[in-house]
Amino acid sequence: MRVADVTREAGVATGLFHHYFPDLKTATIEVLRDFMVRFEDLESIERGVAKGDWFGRSLAHNRLVVQSFARNPGIMRCMVQVGDEEPEFGEIWRASYYRRLELLVRAMPRLFPSAAFGDAEARLVTRILAGIGEHVLAEYYILRVPALRELELDEEQMAEWVTVMFHRALFLENPPPARLRHAAKLAEMRRPRRDVLEAET
Repeated sequence: MRVADVTREAGVATGLFHHYFPDLKTATIEVLRDFMVRFEDLESIERGVAKGDWFGRSLAHNRLVVQSFARNPGIMRCMVQVGDEEPEFGEIWRASYYRRLELLVRAMPRLFPSAAFGDAEARLVTRILAGIGEHVLAEYYILRVPALRELELDEEQMAEWVTVMFHRALFLENPPPARLRHAAKLAEMRRPRRDVLEAET
């Protein structure tokens, strides 16, 4: 991408670009920072979700992430790339991500008091859980892996699949069946019988 590509798309003179930005990298980082803000707008994300509805909260957040990958795959890919290449932006991006995860870290002692998680343990568990779906979203929307694209999932379907797996991993149970519209098959993934497990080894 060149400055001329940006100004042509925006319908402005090239000189105007340099009035606001010293270079293309600076403009890119500003666009990414503006885009990133949406992920921390909890009031908008969780609007209409009842207090204590963890499935609803997870679905609301995953819906936004899926929409971002589906509608802006180039920006999502750029987030990762620039985060790796530009330490300053990488720190901002990770700090935003970790602030969002701290909501769950702070809830861990109330949700699972018998686990007696310390902060570091709660952060580790939370970051492992947060990784559920992120790689597959990149494969589905950015890399467009044919084996996954066969499913032809819309945004709402993908958000529900990711949320069900997250919910199962966090609470060790399925979400209420009445909440599932697209991923009901996942509720049939129950503990296999011991003889089936042993036959598979």
